[in-house]
Amino acid sequence: MITINSIKESDYQEIIQLWNNQPGIGIHHIDDSYDGFLVFLHRNPQTCFVVKSQNKIIGTLLAGYDGRRVTLYHVMIDEAYQGQGIARRLVLHTIKQLRKLKITKVNLVVYKDNQLGNAFWEKMNFKIRDDLYYRDLIL
Repeated sequence: MITINSIKESDYQEIIQLWNNQPGIGIHHIDDSYDGFLVFLHRNPQTCFVVKSQNKIIGTLLAGYDGRRVTLYHVMIDEAYQGQGIARRLVLHTIKQLRKLKITKVNLVVYKDNQLGNAFWEKMNFKIRDDLYYRDLIL
């Protein structure tokens, strides 16, 4: 049985181990550290989820709200559980929650070479924007 639950602080060790063992997940030494994780979770307690199977975390979705839109991070399902519609269920669960919170825009970043991820987001009707550049400044 698959369940979707809000992320708790105590989930961190299991989550970071899952992320470190999955291809296509970019781990940042500051943002994804325990302290960085807690900052994000405390700012977004209603929009961060884990997927569990038999009490084991098999997937995650972190959604960060900036007051205008949500950005999705680390949307993933353990490779052993992929192809069962779990990621779709997780994204739809999150979208339902975002609508309850009156959030109307969602964006995300996918590595260009992540074929599986890009195919998934295409099926979920997320469009590639070619009218802007994604820019980054590391502090």
